[in-house]
Amino acid sequence: MENALNDQHIWLVHVGFALLALSYLVRDMLWLRTIAVCSSMLMITFNMIAYKFPIWGIIGWNVFFISINIYNLIKLIRERANVRFSSDEQWLFETVFPHLAPHQFRKLCALAQWQTLEAGTSLVEEGRPVTHMHYLRRGQLTVLAGETPVATVLPGNFVGEMAYLTGELASADVQVATSAELVSWPIDTLTALCETDQTIRVALQKPKTTVHQNGSMQPPATSKATATARLRQACGRTSALWW
Repeated sequence: MENALNDQHIWLVHVGFALLALSYLVRDMLWLRTIAVCSSMLMITFNMIAYKFPIWGIIGWNVFFISINIYNLIKLIRERANVRFSSDEQWLFETVFPHLAPHQFRKLCALAQWQTLEAGTSLVEEGRPVTHMHYLRRGQLTVLAGETPVATVLPGNFVGEMAYLTGELASADVQVATSAELVSWPIDTLTALCETDQTIRVALQKPKTTVHQNGSMQPPATSKATATARLRQACGRTSALWW
């Protein structure tokens, strides 16, 4: 029996495939899965109304895809709705990583080690593997070429980020000059995290260090008001869209 096609509804197919193509361009998994669900729903609708006898095989597979995406959407929404930061974590988010979504920053926090080190502690040794990437919150560090101090690292800078990005051995010694508070991440677990989330990897490449003529190393200025606004906007957007 001929299964007549009513092609006046063919636009549903075009829109459905356009949405599917769009989903491949979206980095945020929540939006990717949402768009994919909409695409599958349009395909189901087309097969239900365009043919005299619906093609149940195509409909069944799209229902299957929708089920998978909705299951993962619920997990993502719950993860994002439950994001909570301590005062220290919120400070780090607003100051250093305002371009990350709160749920992505939470992944970084899970790996972070907050520590206070006394003067004279060695962080990095020239010619040896760098095991941690550090962010200096308070205090000062000294960069040494042999026994000679060549630069002072001030709060707001990363140490070990080049080793994290390139995998190379340390090019200089770094020691704690005054009592210092740092946030540290093991490079091996950080690398594994960034392989699953490229947005976090890009975020870790954004902070830049400015080296001044006096040998001090200072970070660029950051607008705390802007960072706070982004945090509130991100949290508000998640709440407004999904609850």
